[in-house]
Amino acid sequence: MIRVRRLFDLGTEAEQRYFGAVRDIFPRVFPAEPEAIDRIEALLSGGKARDFEVLLLIAENENRAVLGFDAMLYFPEIKAAYLYYIASDPDRPARGIGGALYEASREFLTARGAKALYSDTGPDELGKLKDPSGLNLNRKRLRFYERYGALPVAGTLYDVLPNPANEDYRTLLLYDSLGREKPPSRADLRSFVTRMFRAQYGLRADDSYTKQIVDSIRDDPVRLRPRRYRTVPPAPRSWLRPVK
Repeated sequence: MIRVRRLFDLGTEAEQRYFGAVRDIFPRVFPAEPEAIDRIEALLSGGKARDFEVLLLIAENENRAVLGFDAMLYFPEIKAAYLYYIASDPDRPARGIGGALYEASREFLTARGAKALYSDTGPDELGKLKDPSGLNLNRKRLRFYERYGALPVAGTLYDVLPNPANEDYRTLLLYDSLGREKPPSRADLRSFVTRMFRAQYGLRADDSYTKQIVDSIRDDPVRLRPRRYRTVPPAPRSWLRPVK
């Protein structure tokens, strides 16, 4: 059995225990980014005023053992979220943990009145890959997201220009309408990219790379890439439970 809970902060012993399990999983899934878990902890602890909040969801089994987690950055002013990290414990069988976490994220954001959930993933085209060995994994991820109607943004430089703040990798920006079946407007996507680059990479709106990406968003509404994978949407189910 999988249950998904949200950690609001780290003010209780239970929340600290849950976060300790996340800290244990994180370096085993993201060995190249060990410092990122410290940033998530700092964001959860509050303090500095920001234009976004961090949302941390925990998947657990019936014995309250943590199976996985996902972290999102939510920008309430524009009602859009960015899927920061999602992972399951690599030493346990997956058994739908990623799907439960993603569905719980959609459930939570819908209740908050969000209009969009964005995420990054590696390209499924060899010509855009820095490391060709990741092709099959990228295709698997895109097939997963497509089940929920999340499709890559098309017609911009987002997946064309290497990102200097991300070791010159190219990524696809995925857009999930949270069931609205409506592409984002040009203004909405430009606003999201500007805020996300500032929150994620520390890039200001006047940064040259940010300006190139934002200026390349010209279609209104934004074009989305057609579906490439034969996927079946999952049956609706309620997952999320608060930890408090």
